[in-house]
Amino acid sequence: TSLPQAVIPRVFRDARFLDHLARRQAMYAARAAEADQALSGIQGARFVKPNAAFYFSMVFDADALHEGQKLKPMNTGVKAYLDGLLQSPLAPDQRFVYQLMASKGLCVVPLSSFCSPLQGFRCTLLETDDKRRQWIFKTLRTAIEEFLAS
Repeated sequence: TSLPQAVIPRVFRDARFLDHLARRQAMYAARAAEADQALSGIQGARFVKPNAAFYFSMVFDADALHEGQKLKPMNTGVKAYLDGLLQSPLAPDQRFVYQLMASKGLCVVPLSSFCSPLQGFRCTLLETDDKRRQWIFKTLRTAIEEFLAS
């Protein structure tokens, strides 16, 4: 980390830095608004809109998650691996995250991994392809609704 630390003062003094920072903040604000529109209003889960961050959180209601909830895995190989994972004691949000990966190929991080008492997950806003990002948000919403309804 020494090299990045050494160049940071020069980066901050560069005349282009403030414009770059403003463009980046506007980009993440627009992506956060996209995610908010796509993921707000899900019964049993709450979208937490970021404020100057490149990730957002979804928080499940306290009584929304239970052991029997399932998402259908993509194939039998994935199902066999997932079944093994689900035999271990897991936080409820971890169970959702593993099933999301196995069924939709989407990777998010459970909030319980951050030592949070809340059950939910974090997801980044880093996808640069607009169509792919829209697909991710739509697929994520569908998966959450399907999981909570099961």
